[in-house]
Amino acid sequence: MSAIGLEQAPGPVKLRCLGGEAAPPDLAAHLRRLRDLPEGARLEIWKAIDASLGETISPETEQVLDAFCARHAITADELGAVLKACRFLLGAAARTNAGKEQLAADLDALTGGHALTREILLSGFDRAKGRLRQAILRGTIEDHHRLVVDIGWQLEHVVASDRGEHLGVGLAALTFRYREGGDDKRITLHLLPDAVRSLAAACQRLAR
Repeated sequence: MSAIGLEQAPGPVKLRCLGGEAAPPDLAAHLRRLRDLPEGARLEIWKAIDASLGETISPETEQVLDAFCARHAITADELGAVLKACRFLLGAAARTNAGKEQLAADLDALTGGHALTREILLSGFDRAKGRLRQAILRGTIEDHHRLVVDIGWQLEHVVASDRGEHLGVGLAALTFRYREGGDDKRITLHLLPDAVRSLAAACQRLAR
């Protein structure tokens, strides 16, 4: 029960990027730490955000982030809190396909309308969202299909076998590297010249 003259405690912030669900309790506090970073760190924050957008933080990424902290004289905890908030918001926007206007509204709700925070995060939003959406698509396909990620090839020459001699036929070997259920796999297939021509024709049609 509230009394006259006393402010009611604000409720949880509901985010458009989450489809109207409430923000995690620590999100606003972590996001507000962006404004406390030195000016140089704020200007370059997208270098750190871009480096941290992968599904996992690799040793190479850790080196990039450590160098960022050293360059701007900030602690790993200070940078980590900001990156945690940015990764969460960008990831949520990518999953729900939210646009800039929705993210801007969420940023204002979380920071009390802090214009600089909104300006910084919106500046790289389209690029980051596109990258995350591509990762979501790849992950979706990998979960249920065999996704080819690379193709290697070599030319071979069949001279003879137990079936006959002086064959003199060219043979293309294609090695497909693919992902299935999170595992890296490979398979090599051999094509005779007519199959190579059929494959080339199919690829030309698909590339249109």
